[in-house]
Amino acid sequence: MSGRSRVARPVEVGAADLRSTLPLVGVSVPERDERDEQDERAAPKRKARPAFVLIIVVTVVLRLGREVIGRVAFDRYGGWAILALVIIGAAIALSWRAWRRWRVRRRGGAELTPEDVRDYLHAAGMTELPFDGDGTLLGTPVMLVSQRPKVIEVETAYDVFGPDGQLLGTVSQIAQSRGKAVARVLTGFDQFFTHHFDIADAGGTVVLRLTRPRKIFLTKLHVFTGDDRFVGTIRQHNVFGKIRFGLTDAAGITVGELRAQNLRAWDFRVLDANGATIATIFKSWEGWAQTALTRADRYGVRIERPLEGSLRDLTVASALAVDLALKQDARGIG
Repeated sequence: MSGRSRVARPVEVGAADLRSTLPLVGVSVPERDERDEQDERAAPKRKARPAFVLIIVVTVVLRLGREVIGRVAFDRYGGWAILALVIIGAAIALSWRAWRRWRVRRRGGAELTPEDVRDYLHAAGMTELPFDGDGTLLGTPVMLVSQRPKVIEVETAYDVFGPDGQLLGTVSQIAQSRGKAVARVLTGFDQFFTHHFDIADAGGTVVLRLTRPRKIFLTKLHVFTGDDRFVGTIRQHNVFGKIRFGLTDAAGITVGELRAQNLRAWDFRVLDANGATIATIFKSWEGWAQTALTRADRYGVRIERPLEGSLRDLTVASALAVDLALKQDARGIG
């Protein structure tokens, strides 16, 4: 033999070899449940939305193009050119709306079928129920909130669907005078008006009422029960950065927070007073046509655990009113 000592080469041990070897030395290794692997493979992935930068670029290009075409046409043909452009734009919008109405009639009068609702919830990653709900608007664990698309919106309205695709309730604007409706369509002064909304279940019984007072920058929403008992307030804290709302009960005590997950304020989380997530809100992509021609939004809501009392009412109101709080002012022709 040579006087040199032999150096042992390192041996690569795979995960499967390690799992089979450890029990021999008295170390127990828990087996991976096959159901976990199946759940991971079957877990729905959220449908990709266009990058926010892309949406901004497209919006800027369209607006600049509209301004350039309008100015060139006005310099060459005068006011008749502007009138023609307005008529063309109105014709495109009304044609799109007529097509939507025709499709609704083919579906038996439903804007969204139960299959559509389930598809949207699947795209939002909300197919699994965190708990067994009671099938009501205030007790469901998952819901889809869909604004009714209108080319010119005078009164805001939403439909709320459950995880099975059935209608759970509606959100309707009420007590709007004719003068306010005209001003809302023709001007941009919507934020200076006070708005009232009823949240009703599928049977038409009002379960919550919302009042959004006039505002300049920061929004607040007062929440009442169906019999007009004051529940609390959803109050916006900031204008810049990730938007945050505080949830306070009737006594003024902070019971939670509604917090945007990104600067574009598409996705939100509702937190309790301890900072634990109790609900998530995920905005769906409606498509380029609906985004360009209307301001109708659609988003999924997932409530993580059963809630009671004012926290339940404020959480549901937050999920249903986040669009009202942030985008209610951008309506009408402009």
